[in-house]
Amino acid sequence: MLAMLTCLIRPPAIDRELHGASYRVVWIISPAIDLLFVCGGAMLLLALGQQHALQHMHRHELACLGNIALLAALLIGETHTIATIFAVWVDTNCRRRHGRFSCAAAAISLSLMFLIGAFAALAPYMVRIYLLAVSWHFVMQARGILLMYCRLAHYERSRFQAAIWDWLLDLTMINWMLVQLSDYFCSGTETFLLQRLAPIAIVPRLFVDMLLVTSALLAVIAVLNLGFRILCGLRLPPLPAMLLLFVVAAIFSPGRPFVLMQQSIWLYAPALFHGSQYLCVMARRLKDSTNEQDCSTLLPLCYLKCLTLSLSLFIALPWLLTLFFAGHGLTFGAALAAIFIGLQLYHLALDAVIWRRPPLVLTG
Repeated sequence: MLAMLTCLIRPPAIDRELHGASYRVVWIISPAIDLLFVCGGAMLLLALGQQHALQHMHRHELACLGNIALLAALLIGETHTIATIFAVWVDTNCRRRHGRFSCAAAAISLSLMFLIGAFAALAPYMVRIYLLAVSWHFVMQARGILLMYCRLAHYERSRFQAAIWDWLLDLTMINWMLVQLSDYFCSGTETFLLQRLAPIAIVPRLFVDMLLVTSALLAVIAVLNLGFRILCGLRLPPLPAMLLLFVVAAIFSPGRPFVLMQQSIWLYAPALFHGSQYLCVMARRLKDSTNEQDCSTLLPLCYLKCLTLSLSLFIALPWLLTLFFAGHGLTFGAALAAIFIGLQLYHLALDAVIWRRPPLVLTG
């Protein structure tokens, strides 16, 4: 702790060398697209619109926003899931490096699908496991993109700044996972993937509140560190990296006065924060690996392939399975949960592997 405080007062040599250095931001796609679809601008604007419509009971506005959320989930949210699978099996180098792991993960995912389909009572429990895993997945992806912005701008964090940012993200992720294992928001009526989720209260609410206060203190220290750097004329982190840090900390931090706002945010976050981040990074990766003319042809083609496969797997396949196996007690909810959870866990497993190595680092 003493060493960290010393770094706060006297930044390391690399910061002193960059005293007065020009501020540099390199965007993944462009300023407007990055701010809206990577840093969470579109998600926050729609959530504010949702809150306004709820407060004034504007039914037409609520219906429009609901349609936007549904379209975003279909066109962006689930398409990003398929994009990972597409990247692994289409990219020759990626397939050669991760082929065996991909096959093993696919076998496990298929087994889970059959298990959930055969025993529908397992679906709510598997949904709980998925929701816990996706908390980790959301934060880890945001952290990776945050570091990507720093690398693109050739910005190296001090040890103190890196520790504060990492602790803040880690505590945010752990806190949100523990919230799901407490009675913080449980009303006994939560549903996901047409599954009624039984309340779980194995973590005391006091413990969740203590972690929340600790996360808030870390956020304050991160802000003070930025203020200190401004006062000393030191180089600041890239703007999108700072926005990502504080947006993630905000949307994953439970607060009883802001429950309705948080529910509005999570209506759009999976597609217009997490999914759109992923597609933007994949688009930039494709752009960096091909010439401009090929990219303009390949990019829409790859997206259409992912979208077609996504609609086939997440909508058509559950409907067909229900049609053929309705006589065996298979419901649409169980079929949807089986396919969704199996594919999403497969996506999480592949992501944890393919984004760990330098080949996916973007060029500045």
